[in-house]
Amino acid sequence: MLDGDELRLAGITLETLAERGWMRLGEPQPWAPLAKGFPSPSGRLEFYSERAAAAGLDPLPAYTPPYEAVTADADLGRRFPLALIAPAGPHFLNTEFSNLPALRDKAGPQRVLLHADDAAPRGLSDGDVGRVWNDRGEYLALVQISDRVPPGIVGGAKGHWPKLNPGGTSIAATVMEKDADMGRGAVFHDNRVEVERAPMSREDFLQAFATLGHGRA
Repeated sequence: MLDGDELRLAGITLETLAERGWMRLGEPQPWAPLAKGFPSPSGRLEFYSERAAAAGLDPLPAYTPPYEAVTADADLGRRFPLALIAPAGPHFLNTEFSNLPALRDKAGPQRVLLHADDAAPRGLSDGDVGRVWNDRGEYLALVQISDRVPPGIVGGAKGHWPKLNPGGTSIAATVMEKDADMGRGAVFHDNRVEVERAPMSREDFLQAFATLGHGRA
């Protein structure tokens, strides 16, 4: 696949890919994606957007508070003190390909990232099986103590198929059935949860993950 003049002229070889992991193809260097203008009717950055106004949205940049992630509901914040964000994982395309054993093996099981300040009062340690839950649902995930999330925030990649994960659920079980105001997408990053130790050993969790991922699609 790499045996081509275009790739060689761009310096893209197996050795450079092995060293860097990725290289940009077909774009000038340095890469300036907006050098020819913005993807707007005027070709400029529009502080006032006619398209947003036509869609019934605020045509000017403004802050819209989340439904839950930053909440004024004291009771909700007390019962579910952690805000869960769920970006896409690097091994799947949303939920596509997440049933393929080779990609599941690379991605590993669902994980929930917690800051040490949140893990300690909950008696959670790195590698424990956590139960992430709220009033909408729950899922099981391996606990990962990390400073990649600040206190009060927990994280975990979306995309895992529920039936292929221990417990039979995924992050989606905890997410609101609401559409985002722009794009009508799912509100995966606007979600409050609690995390506690699950009544399952790490060994049993990993064994269940391995068993479910092979021979089922």
